[in-house]
Amino acid sequence: MPLLSWHLPDFFRDSTSQRIFRPGESDLHITLPEERLFITFCHKGDVHLGGTDVHLLDAALSTSLFSELGFVCRYPRKSSDSTKPKP
Repeated sequence: MPLLSWHLPDFFRDSTSQRIFRPGESDLHITLPEERLFITFCHKGDVHLGGTDVHLLDAALSTSLFSELGFVCRYPRKSSDSTKPKP
């Protein structure tokens, strides 16, 4: 369901109070246009972060929201990424 970002706090509060969205039991997907950035708060307790805009990904990762989370990179950004594990 498309939603403007400034409505997100009200949407989250209303949907949790009505038990439409239940943290830890439901998935919450937040996606910017053209999938420049996406965040999924998974029903399993995982947080999935990705997208096509490397600058937005770096900016998101540098916020306090993500500062105390541990990360596992499952897919390298580019096949030429020098941080990619070697076989």
